[in-house]
Amino acid sequence: MNKNKSEYDVKEYNRQMRRIAEKNLQGKEQKMSEKIKTMNTEDIKNTIHELEVHQIQLEMQNEELKRVHRELDISRSKYFDLYDLAPVGYLTLDRKGVIVDGNLMACKLLGTDRNDLLGTPFTRFIMRDDQDIFYHYKKNIGKTQKHEESELRMLRKGEKPFWSNLSTMLDKDEDGNPYYRVVISDISRRKEVEMELEEAKKQAVDANEAKSQFLANMSHEIRTPINGLMIMAHLLEMTELNEEQLGFLEHINKSSDSLLKVIDNILDYSKIEAGEMELERVQFQPDKVLEEVTKVFRVKASRKDLEMKISTGDDIPTVTGDPFRFRQVLANLISNAVKYTKNGEIEISLNKTKDSDSDKIKFECSVRDTGIGIHPEKIDLMFERFCQADTSNTRQYGGTGLGLAICKGLVEKMEGEIWAESTPGEGSCFTFTFITEPATEDDSASSGEMIETTEMQEEIHLLLVEDDPISRRLIKEICKSKGWNIMMATNGREAVEMFKENSFDAVIMDIQLPIFDGLMATEMIREWEVMNGTYTPVIGVTAYANDGMREKCLNAGMDEYLSKPVKPKTFELVVAKMTDRLHRQ
Repeated sequence: MNKNKSEYDVKEYNRQMRRIAEKNLQGKEQKMSEKIKTMNTEDIKNTIHELEVHQIQLEMQNEELKRVHRELDISRSKYFDLYDLAPVGYLTLDRKGVIVDGNLMACKLLGTDRNDLLGTPFTRFIMRDDQDIFYHYKKNIGKTQKHEESELRMLRKGEKPFWSNLSTMLDKDEDGNPYYRVVISDISRRKEVEMELEEAKKQAVDANEAKSQFLANMSHEIRTPINGLMIMAHLLEMTELNEEQLGFLEHINKSSDSLLKVIDNILDYSKIEAGEMELERVQFQPDKVLEEVTKVFRVKASRKDLEMKISTGDDIPTVTGDPFRFRQVLANLISNAVKYTKNGEIEISLNKTKDSDSDKIKFECSVRDTGIGIHPEKIDLMFERFCQADTSNTRQYGGTGLGLAICKGLVEKMEGEIWAESTPGEGSCFTFTFITEPATEDDSASSGEMIETTEMQEEIHLLLVEDDPISRRLIKEICKSKGWNIMMATNGREAVEMFKENSFDAVIMDIQLPIFDGLMATEMIREWEVMNGTYTPVIGVTAYANDGMREKCLNAGMDEYLSKPVKPKTFELVVAKMTDRLHRQ
């Protein structure tokens, strides 16, 4: 409310009341004068006395009225001080949205004085793009008769727009006319912080995507030469070698496997950290997977004269879950046990335990060793990335320090926990739990079981699409040893043309190809097959090892997916599986 306007109203009211009082007094004096003419002396004395008493009462009432007025003026002054000096802007709008009153803060926020503010439509101070927001929630107030809040950009004379929070409510004056009371708060700083946070979040997402792409590219660039190295080692293994040369070859294979494991660990941890790790849902038997994993490490353990014991419960059922990730955690823990144990034994146990959720099955698996042990204060650190119990172990035992961090991430993904108990010099026991679901007929066959090769009486004709000459040579040698016929293309367009002109039992398709990549070439092959009523299995091969690549391959129409470096045995099994499926159709 306007302070000057209010003071004027009060003074005008007092003047009017004084005129009315004087008029009444004149009327009473005239009547009293006429009455006195008819009164005797005693009556006049009594009347004068009454008038004197009444005069005293009037003076007392007048003093009280003055006191009340002084207090009212003080209160009014305090009110206007609070109103004008409030940290937010107050506005009063008539029913049409025209400003009829405002405090000093409102003038300051809008960059104007009170004279220019009054009589101005409120929308004049709102950015054009945001005026619909004000009209919309003003309309809502009229319907609901409830308080409304909104955030919009407002104009400040001579300065850049600012973000404000409007708090508006509908009220009525003493005559029942509606008006709006609006509170304006400057929230520009808060908006700036929100935008900065949003930008930081976007940059973090972009950086995470860039990191994932970088890791995928590095995986491809590193896996490609490793693939060539392993191919040459395999081809060399097929020749006549003396004992010393076989020893050299063994070192080459071990070094290649170690480097490949480092790359796989980095990629796995990156997927877990980014929340991109997805679990499969297939049927498998946990005790069978345990047996398969321990077979791999028995040879290493026997070389160190370590006894390896296995114990499993009698009630291990077939379940639905991810056998590959269970195998990965188990293999890492057993590998560490063999690595850090010089003598003694390694005991692995698997048992079914009770779970709070009756529809799911919980397992507990432990790997105990008699190795070097871990200091108690460092046990928790073992599950952090790039951390080892003793930095000297990096040179003595090797490793990236990611293995247990990956295990922790995988176990948590499987709704389980992992922990360790250890005594330095006596050994360690790593235990983890994981939760699965009961097996159903709808679940696919186990990916934890090895594919058995089948002898094929028919000749197999393959189309190999590969631009890397070393990879072509390996697959050519594998096919030659198996008696399979093979034709080769070096780019996607050539592959599509050769496929249309020849008949093949399967296509081995590299993903990264010149002209047309493997995904596009596969889609073109599938389109041609739809027109001609045929179908040929396509096996994708790539050095990219991220989770999304498998889905891309399958979505493009491929039947199977292999990551480089391609192991000869794995290649033979997949081709046998695909072509045998074709022969059964």
